[in-house]
Amino acid sequence: KLNIGTRLGLAFALVLFITTAVSALGVWRIGSLSDTSQQITSVELDRSILVQRWASQININWVRASAALKTSDTAYIDNLQKDMAATSKAISEDQKKMESMTTDDQTKQLLDTVAKARSVYVGARAELIKRQKAGDTISDAVDRDLRPLADVYLKAVNDVATNASAQLSTFAAHAESTATSSQLALALGAVVSVILGA
Repeated sequence: KLNIGTRLGLAFALVLFITTAVSALGVWRIGSLSDTSQQITSVELDRSILVQRWASQININWVRASAALKTSDTAYIDNLQKDMAATSKAISEDQKKMESMTTDDQTKQLLDTVAKARSVYVGARAELIKRQKAGDTISDAVDRDLRPLADVYLKAVNDVATNASAQLSTFAAHAESTATSSQLALALGAVVSVILGA
């Protein structure tokens, strides 16, 4: 019983409402994608690169420690220990940076495990260095006692690396899912608007 003008007005208002809703959805989804991209580029990717460098530095220092503890060349030992000290400082800085970038409980637990493993390994290494300077023969102890501790330490860091990689993949998958669902929603809204307009 509505006249043509009223019906056209209601139909036009409905089309405008759907168009506005589609636009709002698009803005919201783009904002969500922006946040996810920011998280990936500024946090997750940085963490993944950081922990890979961290593991590499630990491996390098293990090789140096093993060489220093198995040689009797004093000058060579001194040079290796200087390099080890510099790398250990860099490792500590990376560890602190990683801790400052971490907010989830799982990663915090993994980092606590790394800290404990590192403390045990560094303590054992220092003890062997002390025995070496005292003139003890410690070559066998390097592979027998120190190597297993180094392996535990490296495994703990690799667990952090695996976790960081998994989180990066999760954020990337979330971004892809958001983009796909946004495309479908916007396309559906456009189709509904065209049908109602027709």
